[in-house]
Amino acid sequence: MKAERLPDAPHDREPSFSLGAPRMRHRTRRIGLIVLALVLLALPAGAGDSGGLLSGTLGRTTQLVGGVVNTLLEAPAKLLSTVGKVTVALLRGTPPNGDTRRAVMVPIDGSTGGVARVGRFTVTVPAGAWSGMGTVSIQVPNPDVVQCELDVTGVPNAFARLVTLEVDTRQTGASDPGVVWFDPGTGKWYLLAASGSRESQTVTLRHFSKYGCVGGKAGW
Repeated sequence: MKAERLPDAPHDREPSFSLGAPRMRHRTRRIGLIVLALVLLALPAGAGDSGGLLSGTLGRTTQLVGGVVNTLLEAPAKLLSTVGKVTVALLRGTPPNGDTRRAVMVPIDGSTGGVARVGRFTVTVPAGAWSGMGTVSIQVPNPDVVQCELDVTGVPNAFARLVTLEVDTRQTGASDPGVVWFDPGTGKWYLLAASGSRESQTVTLRHFSKYGCVGGKAGW
């Protein structure tokens, strides 16, 4: 009698390969994770979770994600890193131009723009940044520390065109200075995307807040 060949077991069959399969699997996995996260966040607190483990995890996840989203939304400029620091070592040094004033207030017509300057800090408002007359204020708590607080009154603190903040970083000893922004919502400093050199750093702002300069971008 001729022996009948049994069908191959699934694990004995030669696998088939597709160049697009890994990419599709990764894409599907990413989509699945996003959908899962949305479903979990949409669940009511404690649903099907008598021990509270799921709700606690969801709460912490929501708080973490919400904190990052709020930081991104509230940031006055583009963030170079979403990793914030509670304390930072701000640059120190006497302003090279000898301007040790602690504050200045400059009325600026939004239709024409203008400039406000004190110590190491120069704020340039382009024409069309806001409508009407606004007063830009720059406060420097300590002239020997590279830190300032910006504000505007008379108009909303939200600009139709980006406002520029330039920081003179000479005589600070920094070889790779960076501009940081303090988020009062999280109580942390965040590194902003800036342009310039070791002598000057410039950021563009959507609104005013508190800023400073650090000696390097490493560790953010």
